[in-house]
Amino acid sequence: MRKGRYEQAQNLLIVLACLLYFTSYFARLNYGVAMAEILSSTGLGKEEAGLVGSVMFVSHGAGQLLSGVLADRKAPGILILCGLMGTAACNLFFPLFDSFVPFAILWGINGIAQAMFWPPLMKILATYLPSDRLIYACSAVTVAMQISTTLLYFFVPLLLLRYDWRSVFYLGGLLELLTIGIWIPGYRWVRRWGRSSSRELRDAVAGSEEAKRKEPAGDGDGSKRGQRRSAEGYRNAVRRGNLLLSCGMPALLLAIVANGFLRDGITTWMPVFLTEKYGLTEAVSIFMNLALPAGGIATVYIVAAIRKRWLRDEARGAGMFFAIGTVFCLLLYAGLESGAFFALFCTAMVTAMMHGANLMLISYLPLRFRRQGAVATVSGLTSAFTYVGSALSTYVFALLANGLGWAGSVPVWGAIGFCGWLCCFLIRKRWAAFCAEDTAPAGEAGRQDGSASGADAECVRMGEKSGSACSDK
Repeated sequence: MRKGRYEQAQNLLIVLACLLYFTSYFARLNYGVAMAEILSSTGLGKEEAGLVGSVMFVSHGAGQLLSGVLADRKAPGILILCGLMGTAACNLFFPLFDSFVPFAILWGINGIAQAMFWPPLMKILATYLPSDRLIYACSAVTVAMQISTTLLYFFVPLLLLRYDWRSVFYLGGLLELLTIGIWIPGYRWVRRWGRSSSRELRDAVAGSEEAKRKEPAGDGDGSKRGQRRSAEGYRNAVRRGNLLLSCGMPALLLAIVANGFLRDGITTWMPVFLTEKYGLTEAVSIFMNLALPAGGIATVYIVAAIRKRWLRDEARGAGMFFAIGTVFCLLLYAGLESGAFFALFCTAMVTAMMHGANLMLISYLPLRFRRQGAVATVSGLTSAFTYVGSALSTYVFALLANGLGWAGSVPVWGAIGFCGWLCCFLIRKRWAAFCAEDTAPAGEAGRQDGSASGADAECVRMGEKSGSACSDK
């Protein structure tokens, strides 16, 4: 009975995670999708409109760092709930204004609110899901993001034909309110039936430490144990910093910046690019952008197949996607005058490759730090650097378009893609060595201060049945 309820809790958690990112992506990307209409209706300049997006990405990136640290120490479900309420409020208030300053303030707050989703969600998934289902959940959430983006590009033109750009934000706010109503009881049910795994692991660890626990304790043992825990926490923090440096994380973070620049920059400015370069209407250019998320969905399944069969190394996988994306940037530059459909095909391939690199570097890479108990922290770090690139892209794309034209902007896209590949190539051996250590038998790794996550408890339970140790795959 308990096992069946626990599996149901796992399934419900994956559904909640997909719903969370389905609605949150709608309430985040709606500004970029409706940007062309906002430009024509409000009189904002391209640089001002780009700055609004940059403010959101900067606040989102900074919020990711804070969110990751908090999620590893506080209740992640509360953080997600706060983010949902903030996102709903920003989307409902945004249509009440039509000038740059309130746009920038509200969308910056929306960026902070949206930062409360991914690191806490990764913490929750790593707590309640075993390793195989954790990988599946990350892929499912990514598909939910792409489906949300696809529906956004499909419904926004229909809304613009009948209403104005304000309706897009009202819809985003209502979707977030609906998600709040589902998340609260759903996550409560997951916590109720997911706790048993944490208890099982604590019992297993307690059994191995039974002799130590039975030793008589003196009056000063409590304070000494607290001092030891504080010292151990400091040593863990130092070890994590050294580990991040030794595995080549700084170079990977630069690659992540390049990834965010290309992925979100092209996605945000593609409707404007098609409208200005090929003379399409705003509604038609937005509708044509359906090719971008469709390519992203296909990429998720390609990445899952590649990772399962022969390429588990995140650095090599991301480098491969950067290289292919760079090639399509060059093809786009060579055939820029071949028409809107050729340009759409090339840009869709570039964004698809960036989604593949993003899945490797943002979804899969943090799971390598599960043993160190730093999944949410590393997830917040990588996500923050993604939005450094995103923040740069929304404004830099506008500067490039105004200064060089769209024809001069495309070679810069290719150069950024090449830089991303170079960063992955330079640290490939160091990351491979780190991955080799990560696949070693875990033993008692992951135990911290006599407790561990519910996901590790599931590994213990599965390992007792299969007679094998769990890995972080």
